[in-house]
Amino acid sequence: MDSSPKLDLPLILPQQAQKHVIHNEALAALDALVHLIVESLGATLPPLTPDDGDCYIVADPGADAWTGKTGKIAHWRNKGWRFHSPRTGFVAYIRDQAQLRVFSGSEWLSLSSIGDQNGFESLGIGTTADPGNPLSVRASGSLFNHAGSDHLVMVNRAGPADTASLIF
Repeated sequence: MDSSPKLDLPLILPQQAQKHVIHNEALAALDALVHLIVESLGATLPPLTPDDGDCYIVADPGADAWTGKTGKIAHWRNKGWRFHSPRTGFVAYIRDQAQLRVFSGSEWLSLSSIGDQNGFESLGIGTTADPGNPLSVRASGSLFNHAGSDHLVMVNRAGPADTASLIF
């Protein structure tokens, strides 16, 4: 194996010359990918004057230095572009959209908008939400503050001998 399975970092091999080069490349990739911040999700052309460390997610169709790199994370380092393949579960802050996004394996999905209280269509906490119960909570307690004219709450007991209570 020449690279790590999760981040595809180069590994130092036995008898390898210039081990420091491989080590430094791995550190640079970690610096780019851990707590990933990208300038833009929709750029097809590299910027004219990127700052060292800037990252972009190459949009289709990538052009110039990004030709053939659609979907890759482009990382500017030492006056050149390095490209990394995103992995399922990668989370990135997209600076020009002020959004967190997560990579599904095929696309970057919106996680939530910064400051947007309606960022989720449904949410399951300790359980799975469904269309009839867009907010589903499986927990020993929860707090709801009133907003609007009506609010429907369903509480299911775990079994016939258990108690379900609402406190107002």
